[in-house]
Amino acid sequence: LIFKTIPRTSFAPADIVLGQTDFTSSTAGSGIDKITSPDKIHTDGKRLFCSDFNNHRVLIWNTIPTANGAPANVVIGQPDFSTITSGTTPDKMNNPTGVFSDGKRLLVADRENHRVLIWNTIPTSNGVKADIILGESGVAGGGPTMLDSPSDVYFDGKKLFVADRNNNRILIWNSLPLQSGTPADIVLGQPDFSSNVANVSSRNLSFPSAIFSDQRSLYVSDQTNNRVLIWKNIPESNFAPADIVLGQPDFTTNSAGLGRNKMDTPLAIASDGERLFVAENTNSRLLVFNLNAGVETKLGPHFE
Repeated sequence: LIFKTIPRTSFAPADIVLGQTDFTSSTAGSGIDKITSPDKIHTDGKRLFCSDFNNHRVLIWNTIPTANGAPANVVIGQPDFSTITSGTTPDKMNNPTGVFSDGKRLLVADRENHRVLIWNTIPTSNGVKADIILGESGVAGGGPTMLDSPSDVYFDGKKLFVADRNNNRILIWNSLPLQSGTPADIVLGQPDFSSNVANVSSRNLSFPSAIFSDQRSLYVSDQTNNRVLIWKNIPESNFAPADIVLGQPDFTTNSAGLGRNKMDTPLAIASDGERLFVAENTNSRLLVFNLNAGVETKLGPHFE
């Protein structure tokens, strides 16, 4: 669904629907204008990207669609719009989740292949192979070079962040890798690269699902701890504690709940610099935090 402007009232209607011809249809499918279980979306301000989870592909619209059911322009992970098979080669995917572009490159968390794929230029034709692969294709693992079901990827122009979901950690590369298999520089959520235990504290994570950074601060949706963690400054050492928690009264509580101050299974986060958006799965809602007003959260875009 596409909203032409940020909704400012509850129950606001969407303006455009993709994957369906109208707002009353809900049939899953493949092809150039269908989607099956979309996981995450992203825009670089010009294009729209969608990870089409069960079709094992990422769809690209070269311009933001203005009509219902607009067909995608490019598909990657498949050679064409009619194929939906999974695979482990650099031109295939297996249940992709996180997708990100800075307008120059494309990054995809290829979850069930336990890897992150990087295209050095945004594909303009179908089935283009990835240039760089982080993690070992089809093999789950830990350490600084392997991944286990990564759920999201984010590049802030300087650093690369990966939510390594089943390892209960966030991996940080201090610069965008130029070669496949480049080890991460920093790990959050674990004391070292060999640990992967889920826990609840200011330092631990449990199935992190999404990431956002503005080059100064780091935001992480900590899915099964039912919270969002915020580091005021991007950590430069392993196991650094978060500074702020949303969705819980403290860093040792992780109970799910409903209301203005609680969360239940936050799956995705995003920000436009003025607002923080949190998508809650179980509560079936989208929370919007005003980062500037902040009477409740006392947050600013850079916490100054």
